[in-house]
Amino acid sequence: MDIRFEDRDAFFVSGYAAETSPATNDTDLGALWSEYKDKLTAIPQSRACLYGVLWYTENHSYFYLLGVDAGGELLEGATTRVEIPAARFAVASVPADMPAVEAWAAYFDTELPRLGYAPDAEHGKYFEFYDENGACELWTPVVPAQGAGAADAVKNREEQLRLAMMAGDAAASNELFADDLAFVNHFGQLISKEDDLEAQRQGFVKISDIRYIQQSIRDLGDVAVTVTEAEIDGLISGANFSNRIMYTRIWRHSGGKWKLIGGQATRIE
Repeated sequence: MDIRFEDRDAFFVSGYAAETSPATNDTDLGALWSEYKDKLTAIPQSRACLYGVLWYTENHSYFYLLGVDAGGELLEGATTRVEIPAARFAVASVPADMPAVEAWAAYFDTELPRLGYAPDAEHGKYFEFYDENGACELWTPVVPAQGAGAADAVKNREEQLRLAMMAGDAAASNELFADDLAFVNHFGQLISKEDDLEAQRQGFVKISDIRYIQQSIRDLGDVAVTVTEAEIDGLISGANFSNRIMYTRIWRHSGGKWKLIGGQATRIE
């Protein structure tokens, strides 16, 4: 699930609402969409785009408003208008084959914590946005998660990198590496992103185990530096190896994600 961050001014959504709960939302929201979707997308102001706005009540049920951005007006015949306050939003693009309920669960339970963020409960308005082609995005106002600063987020990325290296997973590594990656390996070779990914694809180095001995992380704002001592076992061109390596890695926070931009590895004799 791809996530980006956007700052958005306050705006209003006008439409039709239903109070529902996790036990009945399939039926309640299905009826809402069936009755009002075509009517709303036909409104010129909608540009064929729809919003599904959620907000919770004290009794643990929630309201769902299916509507359009009508510029602050309450549409003729509509029952509800709500303001979406200005905020910084985390925006997730939902895969076409993923149901919205499943997407929200993955978004809240996995994706936001992975990035070190939590929903802004004081803001309280989450929404789905459906473009003219029906593609769905999830928008949530976010704040940094309590205790989840840069060090925690970067430690998580280091662990993802460790697992990707052991699996020889070029796709996972591609997501972790910045396009301008420049890394000096323990042979003294300057390695680019594509160099590293190609080596993984070809299976030149097969890593069976990486054990982190110790690790320190320095938070420098949008940049973090990690120093990691690790023991690595595996094969190079079919020959066994076992090395102790000291890694220095430089991570940059951009576009809501931490990416590896550089570093160096030194073999400990």
